[in-house]
Amino acid sequence: MGKTKAFLAAFLAIALISACTLTARASAEADKGAAAGLAALDRFEATVRSLKLTEDQTPKIDKYFAAARADTKALADIADAAEREKKSRAISSKLRSQIGEVLTNPQKAELIKKMPPPVDTDAMIDRIKRDLNKPGSKLTEDQKTRVNAVLDDTKKKLDDIMANAKETQVDPAPKVQEVLKDMKVKLTEILSPTAGK
Repeated sequence: MGKTKAFLAAFLAIALISACTLTARASAEADKGAAAGLAALDRFEATVRSLKLTEDQTPKIDKYFAAARADTKALADIADAAEREKKSRAISSKLRSQIGEVLTNPQKAELIKKMPPPVDTDAMIDRIKRDLNKPGSKLTEDQKTRVNAVLDDTKKKLDDIMANAKETQVDPAPKVQEVLKDMKVKLTEILSPTAGK
């Protein structure tokens, strides 16, 4: 009986240490995510403020960035990385929309010019293609054909969106996110264990 109690005590101590370690890791990861979000927010705010805002625009911009900053700091309290990412995207999307409502068309065009270039989606899609078509990928020929078709279609859609954004001076981010989300759904469907059967 004494050995059983000692074993249980040791087991509980190990479980407690493991739980504390995992919680600390999740917390550190969340803090890093929030810090990265705040850094990106600071860069975006500096770019927006460089647009020669009017006296009427400045208080609105101040209010929107203060709210986004508070929401971004709150992300550190969310341990689930997927949930944190989802909320982070929602914060960014809402802020872009609010800022877009305040800026004039010439300011929006200037903002698009000043923003850093988006992720090279062509390179990203080519990398996904290479990874999924490696000899050890265990994909059927049908899956490879379907994956390549989805990726080629996504690449074309993204190229069209970016070309349209340059022409119209409209923020392409919401449409890009929509296309990438659709790509993910289609690839998940194709790559599910039952898809090749």
